[in-house]
Amino acid sequence: MRKQTLIWQIVAFVLGLIFVLTVREYLLDKNEIEAETATANCRIEMRKIDIKGFAGDYCSDIKTYKLKFNK
Repeated sequence: MRKQTLIWQIVAFVLGLIFVLTVREYLLDKNEIEAETATANCRIEMRKIDIKGFAGDYCSDIKTYKLKFNK
């Protein structure tokens, strides 16, 4: 009986670990996609107002800000 309980505890631990790692990777990928989308939208807006030299610096800050503070 004890051996069977130990096996179930190990199975539950492994499944929980897989779940936690999967959710973590999903959230990191989601944040990266949102950061890339924000950067692309920023560049589109900068082209609309015709500030080409300013767009690269300003838009790269948005990407790093999203990736730094949403982890």
